[in-house]
Amino acid sequence: MYRHRIHHYFLFVVCALFLTAAQAREQAPAAKLSNVVILATGGTIAGAGAAASATYQAAKVPVDKLIAGVPELKDVANVRGEQVLQIASESFTNDHLMQLGRRVAALAKQDEVDGIVITHGTDTLEESAYFLNLVIHSDKPIVLVGAMRPGTAMSADGFVIRNAEQPDDKYDWIVAHDLNPQKARILAAVALTRTQDSKELQRIYWEY
Repeated sequence: MYRHRIHHYFLFVVCALFLTAAQAREQAPAAKLSNVVILATGGTIAGAGAAASATYQAAKVPVDKLIAGVPELKDVANVRGEQVLQIASESFTNDHLMQLGRRVAALAKQDEVDGIVITHGTDTLEESAYFLNLVIHSDKPIVLVGAMRPGTAMSADGFVIRNAEQPDDKYDWIVAHDLNPQKARILAAVALTRTQDSKELQRIYWEY
C-alpha cells in the first residue's frame, strides 16, 4: 500500500469501487453514486483468446467492452472509461508512464471525479504504481488492477466486483493480502481442510 492513497491491489478485479461510506456522505447525499473513471492501458485484463484456451493476446479488448462486461457497475458507481494506452505492460516506456501520469493528475484535479481505477498488465504494475505514488499528489483514491488470465479464459479473474463500502465479514470475503496467486491458492486448499468458517480462514491468511 503506497502513500497518497495510491494502492497496488494485486487483487484481480475489473473495478475496485473504493470510496468509503464516510467519504461519500461528506461529498453528497447517501443516494448519490460516486463518479469513477477507469483508465485502461491494456495488459492481460484486456486480453482475448479462443474460448477455454490458455493462449491469448494481451491488450485486445477496449475499455468500453471491459465495462460492458460488468453491467452491475452501474448499481454502485457512475463509471466511464478512457483508453489511455493499449499495450502489454512489459512494453511500458518512460513516455508511457508520463502520459499516464499526466492524465491521472488532470482527472484528480476535477471536482466531479471521485476516484480513478487503472487497468494494467501485471508485469510492470508495481513500477507504475510506484511512479504514480511519486508524482501524483491527491487524496482521491487511485487504484491499479490487473489479471493473470484474460476475460475469455475458462476461469477469468478480471471480472469481480468488490465494493469496499461493504464489510468483508458481511459477505464472507477473504483477503489474501500480499500473497501471490499461487501461494494464496495453496493456502486456501490447506486451510479449507480445517475449516469453512470465513473468519477462521481470514485469521489463517493473516497469520501466514
